[in-house]
Amino acid sequence: MPLSSWGKRRSWAPAALALSVLLVGACGGSDTSAGGQDEDDLTPQAGGALTMAIEADSSGFFPPVVSGRGMIMQSIYDTLMAVDDKGSVKPYMAESLTPNADFTVWTLKLRPGVMFHDNTPLNAAAIKDNVDNYHRASGSRTAPIVAVVRSVDVVDDLTVTYSLAGPNGAFPSLLSGVLGMPFSPTAVNAIGKDKFTSAPVGAGPFVFVSWQRDSALVVKKNQNYWQKDKGLPYLDQITFVPIPDEDARLATLLSGETDIMQTVRQAHLVRRAAADGSIKNYPHIGNVVASINFNMGKPPTDDLRVRKALAWAVDQRELISVQGLEEVAPVVKQLFAKDSPYYSPRADDAFAHNDMGKAKALLREYINDPTRSDGKPVGTPPFATLQTTAGVSSLNDLMLVYQARWKEAGMDIELVFFDQATLVQRITGTAPDFKGQFDISTHRNGSDDDPDVFYNSYAARTNAANLLDIDDARVRELVEQGRASGDPEVRKKIYQDLMVRVNELQAYTFHGGLATALGAKPDIKNIAGWKLPDGSLGEGHPGASPRFVEIWRQR
Repeated sequence: MPLSSWGKRRSWAPAALALSVLLVGACGGSDTSAGGQDEDDLTPQAGGALTMAIEADSSGFFPPVVSGRGMIMQSIYDTLMAVDDKGSVKPYMAESLTPNADFTVWTLKLRPGVMFHDNTPLNAAAIKDNVDNYHRASGSRTAPIVAVVRSVDVVDDLTVTYSLAGPNGAFPSLLSGVLGMPFSPTAVNAIGKDKFTSAPVGAGPFVFVSWQRDSALVVKKNQNYWQKDKGLPYLDQITFVPIPDEDARLATLLSGETDIMQTVRQAHLVRRAAADGSIKNYPHIGNVVASINFNMGKPPTDDLRVRKALAWAVDQRELISVQGLEEVAPVVKQLFAKDSPYYSPRADDAFAHNDMGKAKALLREYINDPTRSDGKPVGTPPFATLQTTAGVSSLNDLMLVYQARWKEAGMDIELVFFDQATLVQRITGTAPDFKGQFDISTHRNGSDDDPDVFYNSYAARTNAANLLDIDDARVRELVEQGRASGDPEVRKKIYQDLMVRVNELQAYTFHGGLATALGAKPDIKNIAGWKLPDGSLGEGHPGASPRFVEIWRQR
């Protein structure tokens, strides 16, 4: 089945500001033919519970420290802003977000009567406390993000201003992520952030109940939710069960043990299983790629010759095939899709791929260099570990191909496996320098948000989200230029140039566009149909991460 009929991409929109609406470069889509357009005439039913099988557990759920699983964080916290199906960032839990003339000051107005789960108010003082005492704190992963904010000032009980370090047309996108997930200052101040991460208190549609690591996390309906006048949320309870093995996760859905599942690696399995109508398939291909990250701060991958050689040594078509994704995952050479205004053919040209002769030549040059970065004797093959998630058969097969091709090119590779929570911690590193604890690692790169949301991490090597340890003056210059401009055409050229530069550095190589999917029982409704307060359709379920606020169960 051709890709276009399997899962459409949502068209991109250049960044443009109009009062409290920002158009961002978001793409992706869901297969509406599988998603159930016949649900339009159905009346949502309140009540019921469901169990979701997710790919892995998290190390916690405190926005400034760990991002957790996206759908869980949104369920507990909600977001001040949200993205609609056209790529516009609009107010969600916030009432409005308005810039001044040069985009250096943004005024946020909160909705009246919104309460945290501990029955304390979500007000301006809470927003300021979140930023000043936690997002800015030492060890916070969001500190580099909030560094663009010079100050957060309380205007009145429901109004705050964000005064920025410089013009930033992309700022609303930051409030659609973890920076825009308010949490109860009363709760975290009482028990401390270390305990709070295991017992979070937000203002979202569901209240935290319990969490048994690597077993289950349970949330229940927030009876005092800010959208309760609409009958939201519909569900009484959700249980999230981590099941790392893709086949086992799908088996629980087919057997009825779970009601909905996500996959970020084996979307074709869900599609095949849905063919008989026993489950429904909700695929999505966004602006995210399945990648191999090279640690640019550690020998031997600190040397451009080694990174280029490893990229030249592999054929992405073979890598996609060994995962069984031939009809699902596209070959990609950059983070921007071809239907994105930020896509650049020049970036494709700068991406090394599929030339074993060039790979061998570059590694020979490194091996015979007496000043080589790993300090080994001339003639000694370079060595690195390649880490990935344990217990995923398709990843095992993929790693063996990488190992074989890189061995053929002249580099020794040892495969190492970790549970996903540990893997993520090793990739991000720890405070204060957040230096990655890996040589080479599987990961996912890219974002469906405004480009600045993803690329701002490259502004400094010590940024927690700078997972590649990129330290490049030209990259930093382009990041700052893109953030400062409010002109869509100027930003388009800047991010095209930035993508070219990142590919010139060969910070990673790819094994396909990231094809994700949700599989669900037919009685689970409205998975892709949540709406913003203005009535516009939300962005659906990017990265197989749905918003549960309007999902309901037919009985």
